[in-house]
Amino acid sequence: MKKALLCKLINTKKRLFLCVTAAALPAFLLFIACSDNSDNGWSPGGHEGGATYTLLLLAGSGAASVSPSGASTHNANTTPTITTTPINAECTFNGWTPEAGIINPNSATTTVFMDQDRLMITANFDCLTYTVTYDINGGTGTTPAAQTVYAENSVTLASGNGFSRDGFIFGGWNTNSDGAGFNRDARSSFTPTNDITLFARWNSGGSFIDPRDGQSYNWVRIGMQVWMAENLNFQIGSSWCYDNDDSNCQKYGRLYDWSTAMDFPSTCNLTSCAFQVQSPHRGICPVGWHVPSEAEWITLINFVGGSTVAGAQLRTTTGWEPHENGDFISGTDNHGFSALPGGSGGVGGHFMRIGTSAEWWSATVDATYGDGARHMDMRSANSRANTTLRGKVHMSSLRCLRSD
Repeated sequence: MKKALLCKLINTKKRLFLCVTAAALPAFLLFIACSDNSDNGWSPGGHEGGATYTLLLLAGSGAASVSPSGASTHNANTTPTITTTPINAECTFNGWTPEAGIINPNSATTTVFMDQDRLMITANFDCLTYTVTYDINGGTGTTPAAQTVYAENSVTLASGNGFSRDGFIFGGWNTNSDGAGFNRDARSSFTPTNDITLFARWNSGGSFIDPRDGQSYNWVRIGMQVWMAENLNFQIGSSWCYDNDDSNCQKYGRLYDWSTAMDFPSTCNLTSCAFQVQSPHRGICPVGWHVPSEAEWITLINFVGGSTVAGAQLRTTTGWEPHENGDFISGTDNHGFSALPGGSGGVGGHFMRIGTSAEWWSATVDATYGDGARHMDMRSANSRANTTLRGKVHMSSLRCLRSD
């Protein structure tokens, strides 16, 4: 069995060590001549049971990782390799600090001489950063703080909290003060490619409270129409949250069959009931609002540019997913309608297409099929929005239109 040796350097020039056994045997002296290039398995001054030191590296500014990570232990007078990587390719290595013991402190991969504990050695990079600043663009209140991030990293854009503008509703951010640039949703993820100022986008609108349940809804003026800027979330009889998950009701509103949306008996899902439809027809909308007719949906579609582009014009810039075939057209939400992909439901509680489609009832009974009604829909796979036939027993969202 090898015995532990305790060694002390006694001649630096000749690399001569004095070693004494630590076992409970008669002590004797050994003189061991060592060289840096010896191949006898001993490191310079190396000895079994000799001193060890701790190395601790830290990832400093712009560093994604260091190696070895965490605290590591090394034999005395060895030279372990240390290395670091930056968070992205836009970073330049700026050295290890402190430099003591590091063979080449200006190299991202180097070695360190372990003649003592080497703690808190930090890797530093100079990295390109971009700053997102905000302009509330005529609003009053507190402007959101600027956000600075490393290149290729993203920020979560500021919400609309803390500022407002009389007679308008905050509709997100735009790259131009006049709203003619690119829209960005509040709280959406954004990766800047340069320093940029984002301007509050104001839509003519406001908010109101439904006295029936105390829920607040935003509204927006689009042309001569005033629309709710979010789907109805009024709980009643035959209404559902997608996948029976309450959080989906909070985000997308509730899903209704046609008779429920119209506040009719359930038998109207199987028969025409067209003679009961008023103009305008309130249904289950709040007081002063009504279920839009197919003609009113078409008015909206035409105002924003026609059916071939209305889907992209009316839906949010984020929150939509590609169609299962991979097709995807992003939204611009140029008018503050803020359509979200709440999906729909079928007979027997079957839910479908959340993330890729939005569908809303109209008050118009289909002229050919009494058990069908006209409804409005859009899909993420294209930029269109259309009114089509929908079986009344199915579940769709409800977006109310102001009656005055």
